[in-house]
Amino acid sequence: MPGSISIAVEQLQVSTKARREYQKACSALTKKKTMDAEQHLRKAVQEYPKYSAAWVTLGQVLADEHRPEDAKNVCSKAATTDPIYVPAHLCLAEIASRSHEWREELQYSNRALELDPTSILAYEYHAAANANLGNLDGAERSGLRAIELNRSNHQPGVYFLLARIYQLKGDVARAKELFLQYLKYSRDPQRAALAKQILAKLENGQNEVMETESETSPDISGNLAWPWEPADTDETFSAVVDHAPCPLPHILDGVGQRAAELVENLQRFTATEKIEHTEFGKNGKHRSSTSELFSYVAEIEENPSGELLVNEYRTAKSQSQSDPPRLVENATAASGLIFHPKMIGDFEIHCEGQTDVQGMPAWQLRFEERPNPSKSFSEFRINGRGYTVRLKGRAWISADNYQVLRLQRDLVAPVPEINLQFEHSDIAFAPVEFAKHRFSLWLPKIVSMDIGYRGHHYQRVHSFSHFQLFLVDTEEKVKEPAPPTSKSGLTSNSNPVP
Repeated sequence: MPGSISIAVEQLQVSTKARREYQKACSALTKKKTMDAEQHLRKAVQEYPKYSAAWVTLGQVLADEHRPEDAKNVCSKAATTDPIYVPAHLCLAEIASRSHEWREELQYSNRALELDPTSILAYEYHAAANANLGNLDGAERSGLRAIELNRSNHQPGVYFLLARIYQLKGDVARAKELFLQYLKYSRDPQRAALAKQILAKLENGQNEVMETESETSPDISGNLAWPWEPADTDETFSAVVDHAPCPLPHILDGVGQRAAELVENLQRFTATEKIEHTEFGKNGKHRSSTSELFSYVAEIEENPSGELLVNEYRTAKSQSQSDPPRLVENATAASGLIFHPKMIGDFEIHCEGQTDVQGMPAWQLRFEERPNPSKSFSEFRINGRGYTVRLKGRAWISADNYQVLRLQRDLVAPVPEINLQFEHSDIAFAPVEFAKHRFSLWLPKIVSMDIGYRGHHYQRVHSFSHFQLFLVDTEEKVKEPAPPTSKSGLTSNSNPVP
């Protein structure tokens, strides 16, 4: 019966071992150890394949790791296993919302409301989907119902959402009232800052949502993809846990040694690379997506002048059924070489304190490339001509072993000559074991990129697996694939092609 609490018999038969793995996953998530959580969740569903709660939690982890297709498959598994399990349909609605698939979001939120007409979250998705599909009256009704159910104000996001809906309807007075309600209960500093910014513009007679409506309705979903340009690392400053003075010279010496060891041990490696490419319109509207597997090869070499170069090669594993990705990004293998002793002098680096990454203590460093017309760490190459760029960003260095755990980078300034507005990268590193050579190396595992080029927003997520190492002094050989797509280091090349 709709609205009643229904539990499938299968969920009452979850094995003790599966529950134990699920509990370990939840514990890992509280410590922000997402990789550990994913492993425990996969063990839980392997032990008991009908464990819907574990499937949904795994889907949420994968979605947060920018793996939307995998997340959707996992949450669909939960919905198939237990069709009356409301969180499975909410999970699918969330993934559809992130991908700007409004009709799917409406479909899944409708199903969730059929099963539980008291779900505030289902009404939020329902309202957002209707608004983005142009049904503002339906969006208003769902938003008002969500607020009616939110008597304890524990989900303040419903105020923000309904305020956005009233913006679209041109009802500025009610929008301002709801933004104020949101600020009263909000605990999200980033969204609160956005609410204040919108309020200030409304007070000055500017209703930006209405002004940007020329192409299609803007995304007003809970993911707040409007405005569509992502904030760079300076705008999303990460708070540190400990503001005690950093031993910066010691940190740079340690991370520099790790980078030098990487170059010494890693002349060439191969991997399987999955690239998920998504294109958005000027207002954040999803336009197209592709996903393809590649054989990936990276080589590190030193030219006669002592500069380090990273060559990348990619060969498609299968014939693509869709158009190829439009952008070729800066070489991902080179990112950690910012801290190599031969390159570190080209960057201003400051330590901001100690924090926690993946459950490990880490030093948070901010870096910015020094102006130097004669060379740069990275450049874009279009039609045979190179365009240099300067980089800035943050890196999180393990306080225990000085490995780079995570790195975010942005352009210091746009490149108007090629109409490149921004490039934001978020790179997660992980240890890769090379058993044959009896050592491990920290390499990029997942790379998420947002690129603003010629007024469009492109998002690409690279994930790497099945690493193999090839040393120069061995007799092992790897078949050379297609010519290099990019070179990185002091002369990194990238080709954004429309």
